[in-house]
Amino acid sequence: MLGETARLRRDSGQSGGQPPFEALLAGPEKRQGMDVDRETVYQLLLAGGAVTLFIAGAVYVSSNYGANGSLTAEGGTMLVGVLGLFVLLMLGAGLFLERKEF
Repeated sequence: MLGETARLRRDSGQSGGQPPFEALLAGPEKRQGMDVDRETVYQLLLAGGAVTLFIAGAVYVSSNYGANGSLTAEGGTMLVGVLGLFVLLMLGAGLFLERKEF
């Protein structure tokens, strides 16, 4: 297998440099930093905060409404409520971002 790869590189004119697929992707390096616009930062912060709240709510429900490694019936209802609140929170965040002028 290694011999075949070396033969392919030799036949394609490459001698131990970049593999052929990386040579196709190589482009001019002109960026020093990452340019992120304001809207993207808002989207990341809102989505990250909503997901963090959802995970915290799910952990809270599972730790307080669990019995013998599974959820009780009331815990299942609470978890559905947490999921519903997460959906409503994401809906509100989407509407907020849609109406915000950046």
